Amino acid sequence: MIYIISISVIIMILICIPWVVATDRYRNSRESEINLVIDEKKDPRYFGKRFAEMIERELPRLMDNTIQLTRKENIEGEHEDDSYPEVVEKLVIKQEDFVVPKNIKQFKKEIYTTGNLDLSNCRDIVFRAAYSDGKISLGDSTIVERWVDARLGMICEDGCNLGVCASTEGDMKLGLREKLAEGGAFAAGGILGAAATSGFRGAANYKVPDNRKGQHFRNALTRMGRGVGGFFGAGARAAWNQFGPGEDKHEAKNWKDTVNVASRASRAQDDHTAAVDQRRENRDRISDQIEEQRKEIIKLNQEYATETDPAKLNEIREKLKAAHQKMSDLQEEYFANT
Repeated sequence: MIYIISISVIIMILICIPWVVATDRYRNSRESEINLVIDEKKDPRYFGKRFAEMIERELPRLMDNTIQLTRKENIEGEHEDDSYPEVVEKLVIKQEDFVVPKNIKQFKKEIYTTGNLDLSNCRDIVFRAAYSDGKISLGDSTIVERWVDARLGMICEDGCNLGVCASTEGDMKLGLREKLAEGGAFAAGGILGAAATSGFRGAANYKVPDNRKGQHFRNALTRMGRGVGGFFGAGARAAWNQFGPGEDKHEAKNWKDTVNVASRASRAQDDHTAAVDQRRENRDRISDQIEEQRKEIIKLNQEYATETDPAKLNEIREKLKAAHQKMSDLQEEYFANT
């Protein structure tokens, strides 16, 4: 009996311990206030400022073009304007404005300058990181592998890849192409280009049927309708190609994309219009054949009603059978072209 009571007490204690601990923690958490540091904030220029601090701290101890940062770094020596190698392997430190020569393709180490850093003459240049105490100008399709920081401002031309972080205390200006792409101007250009092209072609390529020659007002309305149809049809196709749910959609981001979107949608609309015209011509041709075949059947029926010769009656019946079969084939072909 004592054994059973002891086991029961132990089980009750094991059950109560988690409940007691949880209750105490819950009571303490409600009574305590959450400590929020409201004034704490992150500095977007952190990388540039820390790098500049290291350079400025060690610059007075510079010896033999070597500086001690996190480790010893060799500094690129002075060069004439075009005497830099295409790939600069060493750290670059300039205590003045630095206009990067066109022949340079890559900086494998960081760039530091107390003046302005101008890479606007360079296209497709790659650099690891850069700091300027003035302004930085980046040329077309510049690639930043890590970060770029300028104290007074930054200008980024079209197609720049700004890496992990691009920061400045001044204004950051994007290239015209980037602004147009962000504003949807290229996408709108593709839609309007396709619409205008197909609208003009739809009106200009309209062929007046022979049975409507001389009906100038009706033909003018038809031509106008074809132009409006081509305009909205191609515009809708261009919009669908850029923003539709398909996996192959591609929004225009530059002038080349705009032309491709416009031409692709315009060709598709022109092909659709040509197919519609071809089906209409086929219907007109088949309608004439059906009318001729109907007259032929009426004629054969009249001959059959007046003929008394059994041999000729059999011949007329065979002709009627063939005529009805041809009529059926023509009707099927007509409906296939609707």
